[in-house]
Amino acid sequence: MQYTGFVNCVLLSPGLHARFTGLLTKLNITSTSPSSVTDTSKNLGFDDDIFLMAASLDPNFGFRWLEDLPHSLGAKEELRQNIIGICQFCMHGLFQV
Repeated sequence: MQYTGFVNCVLLSPGLHARFTGLLTKLNITSTSPSSVTDTSKNLGFDDDIFLMAASLDPNFGFRWLEDLPHSLGAKEELRQNIIGICQFCMHGLFQV
């Protein structure tokens, strides 16, 4: 049986939502998948700030991924500033002697 791209997306969506629910929650992204898992007791650690920092500090991504968020420009800018603050806080602690 051959699956189409849409069917594959539908089949993968609940698993992706289950795995990354912590990150989606941190980004205030609500699930549009009717069968998505929202049980936060199965936190797999993807809600850690390190994932936002890594994406933002990666020269291939920077903050371009914010363009795809379903938020207002103000909310995106607030998130960008929060991530910058987290990075500055971590860097400040890292270089303190």
